[in-house]
Formats: sequence, structure tokens, C-alpha cells
Amino acid sequence: MLSSRRNFEETENLRKRFILDIGCGKGLFLYYARKFKFKKIDGVEYSKELFATAKANAKKIADARIHLFNCDARDFENYADYNFFYLCNPFSKEVMEVVISKILESYESNNRKITVYYQFPFFKDLFADNGFKPKLCTFLHGVFVLEA
Repeated sequence: MLSSRRNFEETENLRKRFILDIGCGKGLFLYYARKFKFKKIDGVEYSKELFATAKANAKKIADARIHLFNCDARDFENYADYNFFYLCNPFSKEVMEVVISKILESYESNNRKITVYYQFPFFKDLFADNGFKPKLCTFLHGVFVLEA
């Protein structure tokens, strides 16, 4: 999880923001994200087993802002609906390249400030190489921003 709540709190006007946890696993981040007053908190998970666990966990949380999608992140079509993305190093470099490409395509179709929270940012250079500006980058955390 993010070590500092401040990373989220410093971001302006969260109530008009939508976040997508890409590779949400069992949904732990969704649990924490609900404390930050995002208008929409969604997760994408490829594994049917992890998706089922995330769905059960979301049901226990009972927060109407949380929605889950069981699909490959490379096939997810709604990146343009989000301005915040969270990743906890969920997949290989090859998959990450496609996901970044999808986020960039969404930026072209819906120009907005995009913030990526990347836990254990092993492929942080892929973000920098694609125009994202690093705001924080340590071994454990990365925050990358794309804006005009």
C-alpha cells in the first residue's frame, strides 16, 4: 500500500476523480481507496479466482462506488473514464507496455491530467519514456503524471 496518505490527499478535488486499480488481485487497494472520497473506484483483474475473491471482498465492504471487471488489462476498453490509476506491479513488462499504450490512447481521446500510483515500480522507465513525469520515485513507490 502507499506509505503516505498525503500522496492522495494532496491531489485536488478527489470527489470528481475516478480511480482504476489495474490488476486488483483480491481487492485490497479498493478497500483503502474508498477512504479517499473518489467518486468511482474500480478494479480490473484477469484471474477468475482472484476476481471472485475481490468481488466477495467488495460485497463485504458494501461501497456502491466500487465496481470490478474480470478481464485482461490489455483488453479493457474504458481507460478514458479514469484520471487515476493504481498498479502494484501486477504483470510483465510486455503487458505493462500495452497497458501504458492504452492509457496514452485514452489521454488522446480524453485530454485530462492523469496520475499513476505505481507500487514497486520495476518498470518505471516505461512511464518516463512515454511522457509521464515522475513526481515520486523510490523502490517502493512511484507517482507519475501526464498532463498537457
